[in-house]
Amino acid sequence: MIKVQNITKTYGATVAVNDVSFEVGKGEILGFLGPNGAGKSTTLKIITSYVVADSGSVYVNDIEALENPMEVRKAIGYLPESTPLYMDMQVIEYLEFVARVRQMSGAEARSAIDRVVEMVGLRRMLRKMSRALGVPIKYIRSDQGSEFKSKTQELFRQLAAVSDGRFILGLGVGNKPATEDEHGVAYSQPIEHLRDMVNIIRGLIKGEVVSHQGKVITVSGASLGDARPQKETPIYIAALGPRMLQLAGEVADGVLLSWTAASYLPKAIQLVRDGATKAGRDPSEVEISGYLRVAVTNDLVAGRASLKREIARYAGGAHYRSYFKNTGFDEEMAGAQAARGHADNRAMAEAIGEKMQSELGVVGPAEVCRARIEELRAMGLTKPVIAPLTVGDIKDSYQQTVKALAP
Repeated sequence: MIKVQNITKTYGATVAVNDVSFEVGKGEILGFLGPNGAGKSTTLKIITSYVVADSGSVYVNDIEALENPMEVRKAIGYLPESTPLYMDMQVIEYLEFVARVRQMSGAEARSAIDRVVEMVGLRRMLRKMSRALGVPIKYIRSDQGSEFKSKTQELFRQLAAVSDGRFILGLGVGNKPATEDEHGVAYSQPIEHLRDMVNIIRGLIKGEVVSHQGKVITVSGASLGDARPQKETPIYIAALGPRMLQLAGEVADGVLLSWTAASYLPKAIQLVRDGATKAGRDPSEVEISGYLRVAVTNDLVAGRASLKREIARYAGGAHYRSYFKNTGFDEEMAGAQAARGHADNRAMAEAIGEKMQSELGVVGPAEVCRARIEELRAMGLTKPVIAPLTVGDIKDSYQQTVKALAP
């Protein structure tokens, strides 16, 4: 059904996709695995005719994507990271709109809408605004949500099995530039959104029937029923800035730092503790976790190049660039901003100096990496999360880092 032949896509000097070929037959499910920047999204965009490859060809149902992009798009369903809804439409209005976009009308459109409504249990939601679908717990209680419940229950079972009870639920709100500029969704009251969400979800995973009237989210009689997790599930909040760090201390079981800058770590920990104290909690009960970019390798040049590329990729976004500036890397961010033409621009990576590399990651033999991790533990990073860097082959480098640092 899908045939990809030797596709290549470059952005300036950066090769995003390099001579990729594969086929997907009818009934097959294919997943792309790889680190950020490996070319997964670019490949999908080429298949969906959203991006044109520099070379190679793509066929969907024997239709050539470059020559017949509209016919290919008619045959493809695509769900992006953010839910593509027009929030000011009622659910039925949105479904009718999509039917018209697909050039359906009359009985054909009504039949297609009815099929989708029954498939996902939307009958009671048709006259509600589309924004109501943003929080699935609002309709879990309906009889038509039984399939959703069973799938949720199975998900929790699978997570419990593969993690041996170590599953942690991470919540976050993203950032304003990405949410508004890239996804077209209004970004307002992020702190209160997350505060309400933590309160609601904490009750749900305990098996409670939750009624909550918050500043931005209100639910009545929501429940996961039998789909609730059977073991205690800690809730961690992803945070970088002061307000979110304090909120983690107030309401969460732990905080997850997207980047763990060593010089900023004491301040971040104190902000979490301040939040816990404010809420009357024991600050020691809030876990401090954070991503640490690591490459266990003897090739220090290649390892540091990978680390610089990873930092530069994040520095391409205004939110993380601001964070890096606030943690003492103004000079590097000025250089990265001046070189900014593409997120993977080599000049951006070269703007990342040795001090910034040492603050945000660790590269070297296993004993060097272990020693650095223990230093961060001693500073209060109670749960380091190893994020392997790619040095050479992706799978080999990941396995080498994980095996070398495993307990």
